[in-house]
Amino acid sequence: MKKLLNLATLFIFLGIIGCLSDENKTLKGEFSVSENKKVNFSKGNLQYNIATKTYKFADNQWDVVDNSQEICDVFAWGSGKNPIQPADTFADWGTNPIVNGGDKPNQWRTLSSDEWEFLILKRKNCKQLISFATINNVKGIVILPDNWQQPQNITFNTISTNLLANAKNMLMINHYDSTDYTIKNIYTTSQWSEMENLGAMFLPFNINQNKPHPRGQYWTTDSNFVSIEPKNIWPKRGCKIQALKMSVRLAKNIE
Repeated sequence: MKKLLNLATLFIFLGIIGCLSDENKTLKGEFSVSENKKVNFSKGNLQYNIATKTYKFADNQWDVVDNSQEICDVFAWGSGKNPIQPADTFADWGTNPIVNGGDKPNQWRTLSSDEWEFLILKRKNCKQLISFATINNVKGIVILPDNWQQPQNITFNTISTNLLANAKNMLMINHYDSTDYTIKNIYTTSQWSEMENLGAMFLPFNINQNKPHPRGQYWTTDSNFVSIEPKNIWPKRGCKIQALKMSVRLAKNIE
């Protein structure tokens, strides 16, 4: 009987740890990706350990790893269970167990390009919920949840509407605007922690992070990708080269 009680205690403990791990890696913010669908995003880009063949989420939203090491965070399109090799058909990374994201299969999923387009260009007040920023010396883009309440002690500078060019299927800053929003929005880790706790998402640039013109590229489910550059945000950019390596930010549906 004592052994049974000890086993029961162990299972309960492991279950609690699993739930906490899942919760701790899920942003609280709710993000509309269509007229009738909302998601929560993971609290970091997806990473893969080549030695252990396991997935995990980055410890911080701003983390970008050196892919010469055994940890990689850029993958070929739809490479699912084998992220080192390109795939002919899409296999969602979210079908795999993610050790600090619940550690069970099919807990997460990748967004389609239509969903990214709705999130960035079509949801209510979308232009007031997005801007470039620098967090812990890493540049990227902040996307705020639907019902965002800005902390009074922290400023979030959005891109002025009259500086946005009319461009189909993308947000483009007019060429005559010299504003660098990654400098206007600089946050310490403690400031970002406050925003993150309210649900804010940060997508770090993953290409040439330390050079003058860094950019971010994130996969979708359909051979398009989200292209983020200092002057434009293109949520549905066509891509036919499946072997290109890009970042992945997973989400889970809100039922």
